[in-house]
Amino acid sequence: MMVDWKPRYQVLWSIGSRREKLVYSTLLLYLPPSFTVKATGVGTMSKELLPNYHSSVYDRFDFTIYHDGKPVAYLEVTGYYTHRKHPAIMVHKLRDGHRYNVLGKLWFAYVRDNSADVRFISAGNNNKELKES
Repeated sequence: MMVDWKPRYQVLWSIGSRREKLVYSTLLLYLPPSFTVKATGVGTMSKELLPNYHSSVYDRFDFTIYHDGKPVAYLEVTGYYTHRKHPAIMVHKLRDGHRYNVLGKLWFAYVRDNSADVRFISAGNNNKELKES
């Protein structure tokens, strides 16, 4: 059974939008000029809850990072609004990375809202969680 996460997290959608804008700005500041970043996920950086869902790897993750015009990384923004010790990486996001065969290119940007700290985590470090689920 597929869980529909959108209604459950609807009240947090605007917080997610702020996180995505922070990560986008951070990437623009620090990526070398030969890299570009595009908001590609359904609803990325939008305060509104959109009714549609992703249909492919190209609109599944919040951002796609390109090097010389070729996609080299997919980035999903996550975070937590309380003092949590571990990133909030949901297993279904790892499953989608596996399903689209991009786990080696999938990254998570974990934003700690109380400090505006951004940490980048490779999905390759989370394969254990995928295998245990």
